[in-house]
Amino acid sequence: MMKKITQNLTNLKAWQSTIFAFMFLFSLTINSQEVGQEYLGNPTINTTETSPETGSIVTSGNFSGETNAGSWGFGQQGSYAPTSGNNGDCYSEDRQFKMFKKNGEGGLQYITQTITALPAGNYDWSYWNRWAANGGTFPSWSAEGDQTPKFVILTDDDGDGTWTSVQDNVSTEPTDAAWYQESGTWTNDQARDVQIKLTKMGGADSSALTNLAFLWFLDNASFAYASAAQATEPTEAAPTPPAREAGDVVSIFSDAYTDVTLTELPTSWSDVTTFEATTVASDNVWKLSGLEFLGMVTNYDTGIDVSTMEMLHIDYWVPTGVENELLIKIVNTIDGGEDIESLGTTVSGSWQSIDIDMTGFVGNLANTEKITQILIDAVERAETVFVDNFYFYKAATVAIEVGDEFLTNPSINTATGANTTTPDTGVDGNGNFSGETNAGWGFGQQGAYAGTSAANGDCHSEDKMFKMFKKNGEGGLQYITQTITALPAGNYDWSYWNRWAANGGTFPSWSAEGDQTPKFVILTDDDGDGTWTSVQDNVSTEPTDAAWYQESGTWTNDQARDVKIKFTKTGGADSSALTNLAFLWFLDNASFAYAGGATAGVLDFDIFSFSIYPNPTSGFISIKGIENINSIKVYSILGALEKEVLNTNQIDVSELSSGIHFIKVDNGTVFTRKIIKQ
Repeated sequence: MMKKITQNLTNLKAWQSTIFAFMFLFSLTINSQEVGQEYLGNPTINTTETSPETGSIVTSGNFSGETNAGSWGFGQQGSYAPTSGNNGDCYSEDRQFKMFKKNGEGGLQYITQTITALPAGNYDWSYWNRWAANGGTFPSWSAEGDQTPKFVILTDDDGDGTWTSVQDNVSTEPTDAAWYQESGTWTNDQARDVQIKLTKMGGADSSALTNLAFLWFLDNASFAYASAAQATEPTEAAPTPPAREAGDVVSIFSDAYTDVTLTELPTSWSDVTTFEATTVASDNVWKLSGLEFLGMVTNYDTGIDVSTMEMLHIDYWVPTGVENELLIKIVNTIDGGEDIESLGTTVSGSWQSIDIDMTGFVGNLANTEKITQILIDAVERAETVFVDNFYFYKAATVAIEVGDEFLTNPSINTATGANTTTPDTGVDGNGNFSGETNAGWGFGQQGAYAGTSAANGDCHSEDKMFKMFKKNGEGGLQYITQTITALPAGNYDWSYWNRWAANGGTFPSWSAEGDQTPKFVILTDDDGDGTWTSVQDNVSTEPTDAAWYQESGTWTNDQARDVKIKFTKTGGADSSALTNLAFLWFLDNASFAYAGGATAGVLDFDIFSFSIYPNPTSGFISIKGIENINSIKVYSILGALEKEVLNTNQIDVSELSSGIHFIKVDNGTVFTRKIIKQ
C-alpha cells in the first residue's frame, strides 16, 4: 500500500511558490456586479421619476396586454392606477398596479418582466402589496393551490419559449388593508434569461367570484444582486486541448487524444470517497468526491515512457470558495523512485488549466521512462474535484521539406495554381501601390499592380505583375517587400522573373549607379529594434531587350529569425530629373524556397532546443530552454508591439486578441516564434 507523504511536503522550490502565487492572482475573475444592483426595469412601478404613460396604456389605465410602464408586461383585466378615493394610496406617490376582482375567461391576472442574461449569483427579491376588503372580509387561499397569489421566478434554459417555474413564493394572507412587504432570496446558478411574474386568479365574472376575487394592489418591486453564488459543479466543458501529433503527447485522460490503458483506476489503496466517470456539457470528466489521494496504475511490467515529454497538463475544477492545494505524483516502481509537484493553491468556480515543467520531477525519481503509478493528491481532503485533460506533451516538431515555399503569393497573383487571393485586394482603382500590405506584399509609392495590356505587355504568368514606374516623387525610391516570420535555419533558393521596357529606344544601364541599382535584397533584424539590415544584395542583370529574364541565387540562413525580402529600384523625382534607371520595371513569379539544412553550429542547437508552451494558449506563455532572458515581447501580425516583460520566462497574453501573434525572446540573441492566442 502506498504511504501518503504529501502532508509532509515541505521542500517545494521557492521559485515555484512564487510563480503559483502570481498565477493565482492573475487567475481571479473580477465580478463587476455590486451588492444592491437592481435588475428590474422600473422597479418602483412608476414614481414621479418615470412617466406613468410610458408604453402607451389605455386611457382608463386598464392593462393593455402589451409591455408598458417601463419593462413590465401585463395580463388582462387590471389597471395601472394612481392614488384615488376608490383605490386608496399608492405605496409610492405615483402609480401602482391593481388586479381586478374578476378577469374574463380563465380568470388569470399577472404582471411580468423578463431579465436578459442575468448573471449567476444570489438575488434578493421583494415587493409591497395590499388587498381591498370584499363584503367586509379579506381573501383566504389556504385551499387554492396554484391559484394562490404568488411571486414566481421562471427560466427557459433550452430557449424553446416554454417558461418553467424554478421558485414560487405565495403571498401572506391579509388581515387588513395595510401595505405589507414580501421578500426572499433566490440563487441563480448560471447566466440565463429569467422571467419575474406576480400573478393571481380572479373570477370569470361577477356571478362566479372565487375567494381570490379581491382587488390586489402591487407597488415597489425589487430584484437585486446580493452576493456571488456558490457553484458546486461546472456547467461548461473544460477547454479543448490543441491538436497534437500522436508522438507529441502521452494522454492519461482526455477526449482530445488516445489514452493509455490504465490497469487500475482507482487503485485499491486510493483514499477517495467516490470516483465517478461522468460528463459535463457532453465532455467526459472525472468527479472525485472526498479526495485525499487518487491512485492509478499504468502497468507494473514496463510502465509508460514520458521521458521525451516536456510538460504535464491537467485541467481541474473545484466549487466556489474552496481553497486547497492539489499535487501530482509520478512513480517508477520498476527502477525505484517517485517525485511530486504542486498545482498550486486552487482557484475555484472555473476550469483551471495547469502546465508543469517535467524537469521539476527530480529528487528520488530515477527516470521517467517507466512510470507505473500516477497520483492526484489534495493537501487537505477535498470535498469535490473535477478533472479533465490529464496528459504529458512536448512542443510540436515543425516539419520542413526541400521545395517548401516561404513567400506568401509568390506568383504575384496568377489565375492558376494554389493562390486564391483576389488580384485587386488592397490596391486603388488604378492598381497603383497604396503603400499598404495587400496580396501578401507591401509596397512603396508610385508603382502598380498591373495586368496584361497593350501598354504593359504580357505578364510572365497570366494574371498580374508588379510594375515600377519611370519616376517616383521625392527621393525616387520604389520597392515591393514581404516579411517572413521565424524562418528556420537552412539553405534557401530564391528567384524572380523581371522585364524592362525601353525608354527612347534604349534600355537601362546602371554600371555606375551604386545603391540605386535594381536589386533583390534579403534583410534581417535580429535585435528586434525595427532596423532591418541587408545581409545579401543581388543586383539584377542589365537588360538588352524587353524579354522576361529569371534572376536566381541561394542564401544560407544560419539561425531561426525574421527575414525581409525586398525588390527595389530608384526612379527620377519627375520628368525633368529622370535617371538612367527611370524605366518601367516589371516583376512576376517570385520564389524563396527551402533547399536543405544548413550546417548547424552551437547557436542553431540552442535555438531549436528552446520551446514555448502552451501554444495555443488563452493565458500564460512560458519559455523553456533559454537562460538569462532579458525581455519577452509580443507583436501583432502587423508588427505592432503589444506587450513586453523583463527578466522572466513567462508572459500573460490573456488580454490580447484571439489569433496569430509573434513572440520575441531576448537573452543577448533574439529568438522569434509564432503563437496562437485562443
